[in-house]
Amino acid sequence: MSVINKNAKKQALDALLALGTLTAYLMKSTYVYSAAHKFVADLGANILAQVALTGVTTNSPNDGTLDTADHTFAAVTGSFITIWYAVNTGSTATSPLVFYNDAVTGFPGTITGGDVLVTVDNGTDRLFTL
Repeated sequence: MSVINKNAKKQALDALLALGTLTAYLMKSTYVYSAAHKFVADLGANILAQVALTGVTTNSPNDGTLDTADHTFAAVTGSFITIWYAVNTGSTATSPLVFYNDAVTGFPGTITGGDVLVTVDNGTDRLFTL
């Protein structure tokens, strides 16, 4: 059997989050995923909105599970397709992309000056689990 220790998963997430603030980036409907994208700067002009996340934990309900509070992109105007989660270091060139989520309830969509609410799963995986 091969398995990554849960505590090691938590420590890896904690080290990543120590670089800055976990931030969600709402992507314009014109965005096309690329595995070559490594940093927020690689997303170019495809970011429609962003929000710093609160309630971030790496051990709920299990070590290596990243959880956050539900989050809201406020006063958004435009068409959106997905969310990238990244650690905002203060520079887009060094802010690593962490999690691409194209399975968000209510996405894709179009909005004019309204809020886009993202409800984080309250099940075992939360935002994601390593």
